[in-house]
Amino acid sequence: MILVLTVPLAGWWYVLRPVPSLDGLVSLPELSAPVMVRFDGRGVPYIEANTEADLYLALGYLTARDRMFQMDMMRRIAEGKLSEVFGVGCLPQDKLMRTIGCGRLGLTEANTLSAESKSMLNEYCRGINKYLSTNFDKLPVEFSLLGYQPAAWEPADSMAILKYLCYCQDESWRLDDLRQRIVDKMGAEKAAALFLEDYNTTSNAVLRSAGAKALKADGLPEKLASLWSDRDSIFKPSPHFGSTAWAVSGRNTDTGGALLASDKDQTLTSPDSWYLCALNVPGFHAAGATIPGVPGIFAGRNDYIAWSSASLKADVQDLVLEEFSPQFPTKYKTASGWQNATELTEEIPVRLGANIVHKVLITTHGPVLIKSDSKAVSLSWSGNAVERPALESLRLLNKARDWNEFQQALKVHPGPAQMFIYADHSGNIGYHGAGDIPVRAGKGDGILLGKGWEPKNQWLSKVPFQELPASYNPPSGYLIAANQKLVKAGYAWLLGHQWCTPYRALRLESCFSDLLSHGRKIGLPDCNELLSDQASYLSPLVKREISQALSGAQEIDKYQLAALDLVEHWDGVLKPESAAAAIYESFLHTLAHRLLVPKLGADLTRDYLERYPTWPLFVERFLKEKSQQWLPPEERTYSTFILTTFSQSVNALRLSLRTDDAKRWTWQSVHKATFRHIITQGLPWAGALFNTGPIGVGGDADSINALDIAGDTTQGEFACHSGPTMRILVDQSDRSKFYQSLSLGESGHRLSAMARDQLQAWLRVDPLPVAFSTEQLERQSQHKLILTNASLSKPE
Repeated sequence: MILVLTVPLAGWWYVLRPVPSLDGLVSLPELSAPVMVRFDGRGVPYIEANTEADLYLALGYLTARDRMFQMDMMRRIAEGKLSEVFGVGCLPQDKLMRTIGCGRLGLTEANTLSAESKSMLNEYCRGINKYLSTNFDKLPVEFSLLGYQPAAWEPADSMAILKYLCYCQDESWRLDDLRQRIVDKMGAEKAAALFLEDYNTTSNAVLRSAGAKALKADGLPEKLASLWSDRDSIFKPSPHFGSTAWAVSGRNTDTGGALLASDKDQTLTSPDSWYLCALNVPGFHAAGATIPGVPGIFAGRNDYIAWSSASLKADVQDLVLEEFSPQFPTKYKTASGWQNATELTEEIPVRLGANIVHKVLITTHGPVLIKSDSKAVSLSWSGNAVERPALESLRLLNKARDWNEFQQALKVHPGPAQMFIYADHSGNIGYHGAGDIPVRAGKGDGILLGKGWEPKNQWLSKVPFQELPASYNPPSGYLIAANQKLVKAGYAWLLGHQWCTPYRALRLESCFSDLLSHGRKIGLPDCNELLSDQASYLSPLVKREISQALSGAQEIDKYQLAALDLVEHWDGVLKPESAAAAIYESFLHTLAHRLLVPKLGADLTRDYLERYPTWPLFVERFLKEKSQQWLPPEERTYSTFILTTFSQSVNALRLSLRTDDAKRWTWQSVHKATFRHIITQGLPWAGALFNTGPIGVGGDADSINALDIAGDTTQGEFACHSGPTMRILVDQSDRSKFYQSLSLGESGHRLSAMARDQLQAWLRVDPLPVAFSTEQLERQSQHKLILTNASLSKPE
């Protein structure tokens, strides 16, 4: 009887009681006047205030109500403080973050903000701290499980989160390390074929230089690889951080208004990475997606313009070889002589253990990632330079009224390097690259480890803003940004090497040109259909090669025949219910493994397929050129290789799904997305309580509706860890035509009705309206909360 009574009461006390109410009165004496908050059925707040100070205080308070545990975890990740909560298991992550220094950089940037941005951030922090001080006894259940109270929120915490997210999108040093290890393993010529680059002309490949033996003798390559050996960690930045965005000029739309559509491809997490809101104060009216812990709208609209962005995939990180003096451990060699490295001491609190003292060395290039007695590898990153914090650009962007003000906002955007896309109420469209992209000395390209004491391996300046890729009202009447290589041959500046495949951009280009060539005007339904598009660009090529190989085979078993029939009658769309889609993906990945494992080994092959998002281009080239040099040792001809690869891919699906019925090998049966909760990094058993999924999905990393394939695929299972975490649709002809949705929901409280209420709409790619116009606000409002500056006898 005690258990029967206690368990429900404890569940209510720890889980349901912290879920905030969407109606009523809340006392916030810090306000200068009452603030009205109206919520729609998804819990998206529409905040109306008299001053911007009150507006951001309310936003901080409301965000904390819904996402406080997520916000606390984000600042702990950024500042390297996870071990204080989770113990020694998070020490490697904390040490890496303390070394990179997002917390240090965030503190410096918080102190260099303009008066306007500082006021905005301070009020936001006041709102968060008001929530913490008045709800200390009913915080989210995760705090109770872990047994700790969150500290007060500081402006530096928000800036550290912003810096960490910049690092995640900028991170390319792991890819640089991977390139170097593959060059070591198979030589420059074959490595160049894998990365579609020419390493024979690279001037800074030190592992092929006289210093190679010394570097390897110190074990630095292995130490560097060990920094990212935990492949399944939720902290590891995904190479599929990207997004797809496009805009259509008013002259090409069915309403005459410019259209903007976008999604944000990121790691799938529970709760969502984004928090939706609408903000209204005299002189400023905007709505869109914020990041919990950071004020400002990253993708959305105001009364004049709409905006979003996609990663420019610029290379703003280099690995640099440093030579240290064995006799004087802090002195390192530079082009002008020996210099002293800056030495910092970081103390990392560890739960149930002694504090760890972590030493950080910083050279002129950046923080030292690994070091032996005389050699070290440091990280050059454009984010190390603190000149103008990203919050400044975000504040200006939110208030931009036209193309000129949009550009002025982007001029002070330091990173991450993005292609920002624009549509205004006059029917104009444009995009402009923004971010600090280094100009390297000589012919240096940063793709392989460079000697830090040589002048040719230094950064000289930044690519001028006015020379970054840009377009305004192009003749085509539309613009596409999909992480593709946007620069043409002869472009003066080196932007990067880590573009995604061009397949999404090519698909969009084909769809738009086809519609317009037939005299069709493009509308929001067309854009939403494209957001859901899961067509496979390589499917015609793969179908042809499989059919040709099997047509000449003397013996084919019944399973291969059934699979071949499905593939030959397939429309090339990676629908969740498609069995042919599963066969296609199994074949593609089996082929890649069979080509690469004999030359790279299993571990390096998996690293390559996970870290290099453009690997399908290598497969495409192989299928077109049929190069004999890549065939595994056991195969003599291309045709037999395709035949045996197809057989192995079919058998992998049979074993994985435990059925011989080919029609039951649906793509969603093996391609499953899991929205992982960060608490599982410290409490793995809590995944059953806090994770969402696994859920069967369609698409792949190269479809417009991009859902990646992660982990080991050799057993016929295809995990999905990243995808479109937010989608946006805007028609500038009507302020009521504004749609934005998340993958799960607004709330971070597990048992809230708004925690996962958007999941089915996300799977179906249904557009969900956000109240922006007065008419839409009246239609959608379902709850009303008044934040008053008067004292109440009864707190919330």
